[in-house]
Amino acid sequence: MKLGEMLVRDGRLTEVQIAQAVAAQQRSGGRFGTVLFEMGFIDLDALTVYLGLELGIPIATGAMLERAKRAAVALLTPEQAFRYKCVPLMVQHRQLIAAIDEPHDLDTLDALAHLTGYRVIPRVAAEVRIYYYI
Repeated sequence: MKLGEMLVRDGRLTEVQIAQAVAAQQRSGGRFGTVLFEMGFIDLDALTVYLGLELGIPIATGAMLERAKRAAVALLTPEQAFRYKCVPLMVQHRQLIAAIDEPHDLDTLDALAHLTGYRVIPRVAAEVRIYYYI
């Protein structure tokens, strides 16, 4: 089920709000969740939860990003983090747990594994939050 459909189903947004966001996205581009946030229709925590539901991937909350381990963050340069829209959170059992904007992008996961030397376990986070922590 798509993000907008879930939000309407759960009574978080109306069909009118979804239509307004779709129109804004068509005019300006960008990610649909980011458009919803920028229009003030949804907060980042709720958006993150719904992105996790939509994609079927565990989420990276703001608190998790805030507590990212220095050793994990140091695995990527700021340029690499920006390029892959990734915030490394922690290394655990030879795996890197990371907040990623596109957690289903296998090319990104492979590139991150090559750069860091760790198998990457993605956590979904809102694009806005990823950019803030990069």
